[in-house]
Amino acid sequence: MQHLSLSPSPSPLSLPLSPSSLSLSLSLSLSLSVASSHHKISLSLSVSVCLSLCLSLAVSVCLSLSLSLSLSLTHTHIFHYLSIYLSIYLSIYLSIYVSLFLFIYITLFLSIYVSFPFLSIYLSIYLSIYLYRDAKYFYLVLSFFLSFFLSFFLSFFL
Repeated sequence: MQHLSLSPSPSPLSLPLSPSSLSLSLSLSLSLSVASSHHKISLSLSVSVCLSLCLSLAVSVCLSLSLSLSLSLTHTHIFHYLSIYLSIYLSIYLSIYVSLFLFIYITLFLSIYVSFPFLSIYLSIYLSIYLYRDAKYFYLVLSFFLSFFLSFFLSFFL
């Protein structure tokens, strides 16, 4: 006979919580707890997340490819590394910001069709004001260092 242990398992990801990520998680957990009883709200939130991620990926890839192609036409060695760095930096920076703001505005747009429009409108306005004010420089510095290390790593292989 097997004995089951009910000890709490360690979390696979332990992320540091900044005030912006804490407010984002609290706001999303509030909206998802309301959405668990209403199928339309959960469907609109999942559609808004998927659309925002797809559109942000498309915008960042198009802009980074156009920038890297325009800078690599000079056939200079230093501009080749500069184009790699700028394309990675733009893709990371734009994917963070475009996904954040597209999530906010798609949620605001889809809140017309759900049963609680005022909760979604309040959530969208709160997230757009608070996260843009508080987490703007954190995401800027994070995207800068990520793109710098990725371009430095890729410069050895290209």
